[in-house]
Amino acid sequence: MAALTAGWDGPLNVVAPGAVTASQACRLGGRVPVPLVGPVWRVARLMSELAGAPMPDHVHELLVRGRVADGSRLRRALSLTPALSTPDVVKDLYDWAPVTVLDLREGVA
Repeated sequence: MAALTAGWDGPLNVVAPGAVTASQACRLGGRVPVPLVGPVWRVARLMSELAGAPMPDHVHELLVRGRVADGSRLRRALSLTPALSTPDVVKDLYDWAPVTVLDLREGVA
């Protein structure tokens, strides 16, 4: 809304300030990061797929190389600063309610 109101015409990264690596995100969630090297990635991806959660190529690349977005243009152009930092956002993600798996086979005629 702020970009529309200000008449901003161009891309803006709407990101929280700060950065968190994959291993830091694991620790923020109370998990233990396990480093994977070389061919072990292939085994991890296969295990993930067999468990029903295949890892897309872009997720693999994200975990291996990482990503960072710069939100300074948002602050300069619109004088906006996100209310939460990146570590706060990651902590909030871990605080979400657990996922309940539905058994779709029940009640099917």
